Amino acid sequence: MLARRSLLVLDSFRGHLTGRVKERLRGIRADMAVIPSGLTGMLQPLDLPFIRQGEMDGLEMIRRYLNITHLRFVTAASPFTPHDEFPKNGTFTGLLVRGKADISFIHTVITAPRAFAVDFVFPVRYEKFAYMFPSPRVYTSRFATLRIFSLPRNASVRSFLATLHFLCFMVSYSFTGGYISYLNLRGYEPVPDTTDKLFDMLKRGHIEPCLGRNTFINVSLAHPSSNMVMRLHDAVADWSPFILRTVDECAVRTIERRAVTFSSVLNLERHVYSHEGQIQISSEYIQDYMPLGYVIRRASPYKEVLYSMQVFPHTIDSHVLAPGSFSSAQRNYSFA
Repeated sequence: MLARRSLLVLDSFRGHLTGRVKERLRGIRADMAVIPSGLTGMLQPLDLPFIRQGEMDGLEMIRRYLNITHLRFVTAASPFTPHDEFPKNGTFTGLLVRGKADISFIHTVITAPRAFAVDFVFPVRYEKFAYMFPSPRVYTSRFATLRIFSLPRNASVRSFLATLHFLCFMVSYSFTGGYISYLNLRGYEPVPDTTDKLFDMLKRGHIEPCLGRNTFINVSLAHPSSNMVMRLHDAVADWSPFILRTVDECAVRTIERRAVTFSSVLNLERHVYSHEGQIQISSEYIQDYMPLGYVIRRASPYKEVLYSMQVFPHTIDSHVLAPGSFSSAQRNYSFA
């Protein structure tokens, strides 16, 4: 509730700027650049823009209201930054963008003291945490169905021809080794398409977790704060053997049915699209995430309040800015 009293909340889902937002924005005249940021700690450029239509519409409303002549959209990734290091005045250190950025779409935590003043923070949404698992389809058919055209009306003749074609198929397929492998397909367990199945399979060691290195999910799993994440954390005592270099490597292991991949939904959607029919994303999300926000960099009448605050999410539905809770946030999230 403190966030709603002290800061501006961009109601992008309703498609308009609230009166309080317009009141606070009045008088600000500056060219703005927008950086849709990727996951904290990932330094490579991202294939997909990490900004959705709701946020884009909200930014466009701000642009029109402020009479801004141009609005730059740049795909960039936020760097790993320790809590005690802050960007220099007027810059965003490490962001892959040319020039200055007056608005950033980033995972952000505001702490004291900062090297620059923050004008407004718009808590928009929290990213959902999901896992990717193999598709229930165990195998893909590698042979075509035989069709017999112009069959005679006599039922016995039709049966004889069908049997003959099937025997020919068995003989030809056996010589290629395909029929033998078809009869000896590995018997897979049901896929972990629910959290209960997932926890059970992780505890029994029948499937392994897989995490891409340098993603903020590592922090959530190492310092669980929600019941769902605690259950997941307890199911696997030591996560370190299951952290690979990239999410792509995790996706390959998932396709091979050796693991399930944990990452943000935005990160997993690309792999599901690339490997259609082999993997899919869970419909049950673990809601324990760092927030996304818009940061406008300028001197602010609220900067004294902001200096002592940081964004600290508790649930998917609340936007909480808790003063004096830096130590608590630091335990749960090690990225700035």
